[in-house]
Amino acid sequence: MLQSVQKYNALNGVVSRLQIQELKSVLENDQQTFASKKLETLLNRNPEVENFEIEIVNPIREASKGLNGGQSSKKRPSKRIPTKKEAKHKKNVTKEKVKLTPKIKAKRKTPIKAKPKAKSIKPVKRKKRSVPKPIIKCNDRTRATKTDANGVERLFAVLDGTRTKPVKRTPPKKNVGLKGIENSLLQRKQQQGQQRQFFELLPKHKDLEILLGKVEIQKKESAVMTLSAPQGSGKTTAVFQMMNAFAESGYNTLFASLEEHPDSYLFEKKADQYLTEEAQSRISAPHYSSNNVKTLLKDIENADVIFIDSMKKLWQYIKGFDLDNDLRKAYDGKLFVIIFQLTSTGKMRGGSDAQFDGDIISFIEKHDDFSENYIYHDKNRYAVVPIHETKFNIVSQSLVGNEATEPTGLKFDVV
Repeated sequence: MLQSVQKYNALNGVVSRLQIQELKSVLENDQQTFASKKLETLLNRNPEVENFEIEIVNPIREASKGLNGGQSSKKRPSKRIPTKKEAKHKKNVTKEKVKLTPKIKAKRKTPIKAKPKAKSIKPVKRKKRSVPKPIIKCNDRTRATKTDANGVERLFAVLDGTRTKPVKRTPPKKNVGLKGIENSLLQRKQQQGQQRQFFELLPKHKDLEILLGKVEIQKKESAVMTLSAPQGSGKTTAVFQMMNAFAESGYNTLFASLEEHPDSYLFEKKADQYLTEEAQSRISAPHYSSNNVKTLLKDIENADVIFIDSMKKLWQYIKGFDLDNDLRKAYDGKLFVIIFQLTSTGKMRGGSDAQFDGDIISFIEKHDDFSENYIYHDKNRYAVVPIHETKFNIVSQSLVGNEATEPTGLKFDVV
């Protein structure tokens, strides 16, 4: 066996590109075309690979030259072209075979019986439908209406001055309402239309009433307003202004001050500053703590408008307290104004559910100049004016754009 073939059979393991190229050239010199072609294909398919891991599965057994690469090759016998005489003889033989096999028609032993003829079925005669003949045949047809003696408008087919029988018109059916439905929307509207009541303020608090909208004194459930503001924006000032407006308008008002003790000097100072004597006579501000907070739920029954400062403290005193179920749906005909604190991102602290359950969601926009701070709505179900047009200035106690030209003479503390 040639040395180049032995090296080819021993190519097992990692071999560099240079070694493969050298072995390929040696195999070409020894005319081992099969092995050299294999290596050439390997190099061409992987032009960027420098090292190859090779395993020879079918080694070359014999070192005979040629394309078979050492494998034994047998010469196939070449087809001999027949002579003209042999070809002519072959044609004669085939012709004789055709002559020796004549076609023979097979005869049937038993004749095929003819199929019996089907009985003829007589068609059923159907009676022709009698089509009513027209009274008058005419190509030019028009239509006209005429009122008879009873005042009924009838339709006639006029044919060249002659008319057929009148066609009766059925009058349209009147809309008949559904029967047997109790407490329908129409009945409730007729019964409650004149009985509905709304929270109304005195004319001097007209701008605040526009801000709140047409808040209904509901027979079932209550209305909820939330007010959220950053520290020092005038939140306490706005709460005392709203309490003063409702109390002066004749509504019994309850202020649950959970953040500040109502007997403190600061609370008394704010009450004298923002509340009139008439309003103070209608405002109740008991002291509530974690020990007696449940009395708040009883005091709510005797009030019309309830202010709670703040919701965070109420959650601390009563665990699991829910604004929707424990306030809005638990009482009828009340208006709750609840103070929420703002997070560092400017959102209501714990107020994600309140934003869905509340009827009026309000915020205070804070400016460097306190006199420019105003209340605005994020949602108001009772709005009579678009909420983007209702901004209530806290200092002037009027809607932005309707401020008084003369100073009010009131002094406000930033709280």
